[in-house]
Amino acid sequence: MRIDHAKLLSTTSHKAKLAGEFGYLNGIHYMAPASVAGVGNLCPDASEACKSICLGEHAGMVSVYSSVMQSRVNKARTFMRDRKSYIAGLRKALALLQRQAAKQGLVPVARLNGSTDINWLALHDGNRIPLVREFSDLQFVEYTKAIDRMLDYCAGKVASNVHLTFSFSGQNWDKCEKVLRAGGNVAVCFGCDTPAEFCGYETIDGDASDLRHLDPDMRGKGCGKIVALKPKGSKAKKDTSGFVVWHAAAIARAA
Repeated sequence: MRIDHAKLLSTTSHKAKLAGEFGYLNGIHYMAPASVAGVGNLCPDASEACKSICLGEHAGMVSVYSSVMQSRVNKARTFMRDRKSYIAGLRKALALLQRQAAKQGLVPVARLNGSTDINWLALHDGNRIPLVREFSDLQFVEYTKAIDRMLDYCAGKVASNVHLTFSFSGQNWDKCEKVLRAGGNVAVCFGCDTPAEFCGYETIDGDASDLRHLDPDMRGKGCGKIVALKPKGSKAKKDTSGFVVWHAAAIARAA
């Protein structure tokens, strides 16, 4: 299936638009999350709770228009079945993002995992180096639940133009603490009023923008921060799985 490269990165979503207030043009790449497209699992470390309320399937325009979900499914299927041509299109989309940002006097920033958790640090099309290294002058921002990838980032083993934030899944607090102690930041979804501290770690506002690379970088300096987010979508706002924290004094811990 042919995919229009000009539509691979969204710069009009709510999160993307917020970036403009900070002087950035944010291009976010959305595909059908996890196993929704039926071609494999694009979120291998996601918990069942995470998948059940994923914003890539249940929040924003995708929850209103079936065509948006179908587009994400089509992209995921093409990505899995015709990787080389899909990455070629994404390469064009990233170059286009840079040109658009220059015309608007903004700084480009890309998030390739808008609704997935693919290891773009290693992924390539067989002929070239990974996109995040090919576009070494472009800032990439990602959330991930992949602990090894995140700890490599905390240890400074990831390309300098890539920023990673770990995500609490409702069942991985033990991994979150490893990241926090290593100086990495962890995103937690709060249904309650955001506390100043959570489990002994300082919280910062994660909803002001999606520009996580502007958050404090504590690697090599001390403990990381909790990036506080609010639940997005009707399902998340009713979540009782443990993914959304409703009481700041309690947390669901993985066995």
